[in-house]
Amino acid sequence: MINNLLSAAVFCLLCLASTAIADSTQNLGEAASGNPAISAADCVNGSAGGLSCNNVNLWSQIALDEFSSDPQHANDIWGFYDLNTEREYALIGLRNGVAIVDVSNPSAPVEIDTVAGASSTWRDIKVYQFFDETSQRFRAYAYVTTDASNIGLRLIDLSTLPHTVGGSVAISPELRAHNVYITNLDYTTGLAVDGVPPVLYTAGSDLSGGRIRAYALDVPTVLTLAAAAPTGGDSHDLSSVTIRDARINQCPGATNYCVVLIDANEDSFQIWDATNPANPFRLSLTSYAGLGYVHSAWFTRDGRYAFVQDELDELDFGGNTRLRIFDMSNLAQPVLAETWTGAEAAIDHNGFVRGNRYYLANYTRGLTILDISNPVQPAESGFLDTFSAHNLATFDGAWGVYPYLPSGNLLLSDINSGLFVLQDQTLDSPQGTFSIAATSGASEGSALQLAVSRSGGASGAVSVAWDTQPGSASTLDYVSGAGVLSWADGESADKVISISLTADGLSEDPERFFVRLYQPEGGATITPPDVASVFISDAGAPSSMGFVAAAQQVGERDTLAIVMVNRRGSAEGALSVQYQTVDNSATSGTDYTALSGQLDWAGGDATARSIEIPVLADNVAEGDEDFQVILSAPGGGVLTIDIANVTIRNVANSAPTANAGFSQTIREGVTVVLDGSNSADPDGDLITFAWVQTVGPAVTLNNPDSAITSFVAPQVNASVTFNFQLTVTDIFGVSSSAITAVTVTNTVSGGGGGGGSSGAPMLIFLLSVTLVIRWQMRPAADI
Repeated sequence: MINNLLSAAVFCLLCLASTAIADSTQNLGEAASGNPAISAADCVNGSAGGLSCNNVNLWSQIALDEFSSDPQHANDIWGFYDLNTEREYALIGLRNGVAIVDVSNPSAPVEIDTVAGASSTWRDIKVYQFFDETSQRFRAYAYVTTDASNIGLRLIDLSTLPHTVGGSVAISPELRAHNVYITNLDYTTGLAVDGVPPVLYTAGSDLSGGRIRAYALDVPTVLTLAAAAPTGGDSHDLSSVTIRDARINQCPGATNYCVVLIDANEDSFQIWDATNPANPFRLSLTSYAGLGYVHSAWFTRDGRYAFVQDELDELDFGGNTRLRIFDMSNLAQPVLAETWTGAEAAIDHNGFVRGNRYYLANYTRGLTILDISNPVQPAESGFLDTFSAHNLATFDGAWGVYPYLPSGNLLLSDINSGLFVLQDQTLDSPQGTFSIAATSGASEGSALQLAVSRSGGASGAVSVAWDTQPGSASTLDYVSGAGVLSWADGESADKVISISLTADGLSEDPERFFVRLYQPEGGATITPPDVASVFISDAGAPSSMGFVAAAQQVGERDTLAIVMVNRRGSAEGALSVQYQTVDNSATSGTDYTALSGQLDWAGGDATARSIEIPVLADNVAEGDEDFQVILSAPGGGVLTIDIANVTIRNVANSAPTANAGFSQTIREGVTVVLDGSNSADPDGDLITFAWVQTVGPAVTLNNPDSAITSFVAPQVNASVTFNFQLTVTDIFGVSSSAITAVTVTNTVSGGGGGGGSSGAPMLIFLLSVTLVIRWQMRPAADI
């Protein structure tokens, strides 16, 4: 009986240990990376390029092995809309840094730069953008935290785009932190909300016991500590909402608004009045039945509800994805209003609200989109499964999603498969969709009329809220406003927003502010454009156009030379100009692709224009070369800088470095893994792999054109050495090789033995191993 019990216990412990090992491996994000990228595909009959889907199209993917840093996995993601260039970017956290990817053309994303960093499974990224009066342009910074590393909160200057970014600089006393968050920002533009200063928070750092720490952003490159939370445990993630309704009476620090911060605190979530960041006040601490690990949360736009992600409930208690929705009417006592249960067992990770959709990074299920027209009755409206192996409760697949780009395109980071750019097709509704013109303008001293349309359906009574947001124009230049537009059942005519523009008597270029649509009601949705750029012009000022810079440089491997053209003077009236490239020392067809065309602006539009010129890498040792871009035939205005000189910096190609891994001694019958993933190209170019056997009896290599290959060691009568050569080749056909040796030994039978109590030490040993593994799996940082 004892032996039977011991056998059963050992078997169960082996199962537990193997499960723990598997989960620990997934926790470290080491599951298969290097899956090939999938080409653009619409979701048709439940499939987009072989990925299961519904109402979500695939624009593009950058697989992990297509990034220049050759990361082993990806983690979090954020987006950036550059108001200087109108270009859209993905900022994706990688095992070894942060990659900045231009996704302005969603079907052809381009890696612009990668800022290297310490090796870590966990990174978090947020972006703050503001108008710099001194330079008269927008500046932007990405703030990056890294857990399990001692490199501090890092700052990356994004203001030097579109060709490069500034290197990262440590700007806070923290050595590590799990998450970073900035309150009071518009998530599309990264600009501060009207009249409310932004505050940067760290969560789960090595200081203040892991509690939240608040930093003022008065000088964005020099953080000033406002306060650390006076109570509470280790914080994991944060989000906030600024409320102006009757609930401000529940906030001791409220003025005419209250900044409500939700702190996902692992074993609870805490609600803080963070209106005064130097004196935060905890309003409540909430737990719930079936709690595993409170990972993150996000508010609806009006702050009436909070969606809470628990990262361990599916794993610990079984069942399918569970997303909890809390009623936040009473900030001192949030009430669980509903628990949405998904179709699969996948774990919920990070989620975000835009309009009446909830975008959920759902680990092995990929992206899940919920219709939250009624927040307490969510319904799945779409998904795309980026991890096709299974939909079980493991830590593989989608880590984060960013749904706030002006284009409406979605950015998703997948631990195993890199970056996905997706298209949301869930927004059609019989109640209609709301949108607003992307650009408009008028002269100062006038009243601007902005039309908001309801299209695609007119069933039922619906409404949408709007407000204004400063940009380069402040509230001294226009009368800020907010309101709600309503349509009756069957009504579809446009509604008008009227905004007064102030005459300040100053001579200046067009100034810009924004009008945002949000909070659709009645089942209607919001479709891009939902943020309008409004340009205020001096009355009677002439229009002009010209290059932003008369000279610029690009690298031969930069893929694109992006030359910017600005409209100045007045934004009123239509404008056009023609452009063409002209050879200098650089030759079209060899060094770059010749281009010509016309740029057009409608009346009221003063957004920048890009001329994208493909740069060709020829792998020829040569000096720098240049060509020109020339503007001509202006229509509706005059030219300023009409010639831009583009220099292509040539750097000689370097051969890649092959690394075939260590030599091994293996017993016959064992699967042998040959790992060439540490091979690299010093120029950051993509490389291909080719394994061949050079010595020993012939064996069959699995996937010999991948970084990692394998074979089964054959039976041998005595030790036999096998040699394998790995050749890596860059995009120019330059190669290098390395050899590794595998010695296969004959299996030697071992003696049996032992009865008695020998099972007890083994049981203790397995218990110890299992406990150690489970301890390593604990969610001390992210999972």
